[in-house]
Amino acid sequence: RQYPRKIPGSDPCKRLPAEIFLEILQDATDSGRGCSISRVLWLTNVSTTWQNALLSAPTLWATIDLHNRIPRQQLELELSVALHLSGDAPLHLRIESPYPMWPNDYEMLRPHCARIAKFSLSYIFDAIGGSIGSNANILATLGHLPGLRWFEARLRSPDTPSSSIEIETFIAKNSQITNISGIPLMARTLHMPFIA
Repeated sequence: RQYPRKIPGSDPCKRLPAEIFLEILQDATDSGRGCSISRVLWLTNVSTTWQNALLSAPTLWATIDLHNRIPRQQLELELSVALHLSGDAPLHLRIESPYPMWPNDYEMLRPHCARIAKFSLSYIFDAIGGSIGSNANILATLGHLPGLRWFEARLRSPDTPSSSIEIETFIAKNSQITNISGIPLMARTLHMPFIA
């Protein structure tokens, strides 16, 4: 198999200003679906230059996806890598519920909860309300997140009164939130001035 010949000076990591190069990578790895950490890890294999640039950019590691679509061991490893390499950067936590491994992952995440600035929760309502890893359990466990400014909930089935109450309770505990999206809320919540 023949690989294309490398053209001298064609590496964007060397040609572009560092902040522009990293912004391009941020957009490329954070599609809003799937695991951005997997994509960033894959890009560290391009070259030593890319690896050094990626490992020294905490914001590239700050989007954490928790879901059941990849093997458990891989997800646990990626969570650990992300929490370490993101340094003190604000975190964007994305969870697909029901997520049965939530209690285990919460233990790893707990020391970093104050860094969660964005939180996205997408969920399917399961037949057994309040099961481990359900939206109620996740929202109750997280409680007050002092750095949280942005909250999104995406529903994959019709809303129920209990889900609205769980969301309202979470929002009430996090009154510092400035942007809320993606959720139908009960009438009293709609009067809150920070709803986007």
